[in-house]
Amino acid sequence: MTIAHAFADAAERCVGRPFRLYGRTPESGFDCVGLVAWCCLQSGMRPVLPRTYALRNTRASFVEPFLSKSGFAPVFERESASDLIVVRSGPSQVHFMVAGCDGHFVHAHAGLRKVVRTDTLQWPVIARWHIASLNQE
Repeated sequence: MTIAHAFADAAERCVGRPFRLYGRTPESGFDCVGLVAWCCLQSGMRPVLPRTYALRNTRASFVEPFLSKSGFAPVFERESASDLIVVRSGPSQVHFMVAGCDGHFVHAHAGLRKVVRTDTLQWPVIARWHIASLNQE
């Protein structure tokens, strides 16, 4: 199994788990950052999470340092399986979604209070990141 496939598969296995702000495990729940971190760990990557992050953030640039240090690189074409999609879910809210293996997306949905699978990107896409490397400093 490739790292990318393992990453997407880890996200799939989290569907139905509870949402919890700053959550980092399937047992306690996930927010979108925690879901990405868990999927990284399950696929052999070492996530480098920000020590803190604002719940409301008008700039998506805060995600760049920790995603690149975690083994992701920006991509500019249409998403493929296992890509990390950064969306603007509100006027001042950045949110992560994982592109699944068969065209859907997995994310920790605060409103529904659980990790869900959806067939559409219901928010504007800010950036797309692809798994680039396991060689992290």
